[in-house]
This record gives sequence, structure tokens and C-alpha cells, in this order.
Amino acid sequence: MTDKPLVIKKIGNANEKIQPDLQIKPEFSDLNNFVRDYRQNAWLEYQALPLPGEKDEDWRRTSIRDIDFPAYKLEIPSQTPGIPDSLIEPMADQMHSGQVLVTPSESRTILAEELLESGVVFSDLTSVAKNYPEILMKVLQKTGKSSGKKFYALAQSLPLHGVFLYVPKNVG
Repeated sequence: MTDKPLVIKKIGNANEKIQPDLQIKPEFSDLNNFVRDYRQNAWLEYQALPLPGEKDEDWRRTSIRDIDFPAYKLEIPSQTPGIPDSLIEPMADQMHSGQVLVTPSESRTILAEELLESGVVFSDLTSVAKNYPEILMKVLQKTGKSSGKKFYALAQSLPLHGVFLYVPKNVG
């Protein structure tokens, strides 16, 4: 009689809790229609995709079972402090070429005149969408392809308070 190998398959753990998803609802009130549509589409993709599991190659060594997703909240701009004036002053002896300070309620941008004249854009995302929509649209069209990855789609749907840097070709 030939012994057959015993194959055991793990099909799940009855004690393993199913993780609820984020309990947030972002607002899509962007001034720029392209940015609003981009963010809304990314949010819909995020909602449609399942949470990654240990069978997904990118996540096979990472467990997200213990993350308390409902505890994450979006900042309400009116409840966040502004930017302290002490952060505006340069930390070195000379003025720096540029800085962008961002909180959910305010942003401040300082950029050297020669950089502005050369076409460099260095600012917060809200200001870029308002003042340089064609540049932002060009960049988002290159980077905004659907990836089929849940957290990538989330990152695409929520950028409100980030920093944007664009350096035209041939600017050194």
C-alpha cells in the first residue's frame, strides 16, 4: 500500500476578526474640476478594492489585522493651529531658496525670485490647483494611473495638504 502525502490547507481562522475599513468621508470641493474628478475616482477605486492580505505579494510579510481603521479621522481645518511665525525665519545665516509650510488650516510659501522666473513651482497642492492647474493636470495624468492597490488609491484620493515641486526641463 502506498502512503499518500497528507496535505493541510489553511482556509482561515475562525477567531480572526474581519477588519472594518476606514470610517471617513472626504470632501471633494476642489476648485479645479480635474483634481476633484481625479480624487473622486481614486476614492471610488479605494472603496471598491479589498484590504490587502498576507497572500498579496506586497503584504505577505506584513499583517494589518491589528490596525484600528475606524480610529483614523480626517483633520478638520478649523480645529488645527496655524503656522507659528518662528518657523518662517531661516534656520541658517542666509535666506533659503524656498520653503512651504502647510497645516490643514493654512499654508505659507517662500520661493526665491530667480526660481519663480525660471518656471519652478514650489507650493502647497491647493495653491497649485488654483494657480497652475495645467501643470498639476500634466503631472497627475502621468502619475495617476490606476494601480489596483487599495492604499495607493487612498493616497491618490486624499492629497489636500501636501507640497508640490515642479522643475521645468533645462532648469539647473
